[in-house]
Amino acid sequence: MSEDDIVKDFLFESYENLDRLDRDLVGLEKNPQDGDALAGVFRTIHTIKHLRLFRFQQATKGGARRREPLDALARPSADP
Repeated sequence: MSEDDIVKDFLFESYENLDRLDRDLVGLEKNPQDGDALAGVFRTIHTIKHLRLFRFQQATKGGARRREPLDALARPSADP
């Protein structure tokens, strides 16, 4: 799998997870007592975190230079 493929997969899966997170947060806002929505928020954040770590490991198999695109995604942007 090429570095570009790894980044594309990470972004695609992250967008899906962010959509799920958005739905769970809206549900939690509507009903703060909804334990399923709260669990969904934590589960999705945990999934994104581990997905990033997994993709990071895949990218670094070829050396430190290959991890730079994923490191850039993990850093907060300096742009407003």
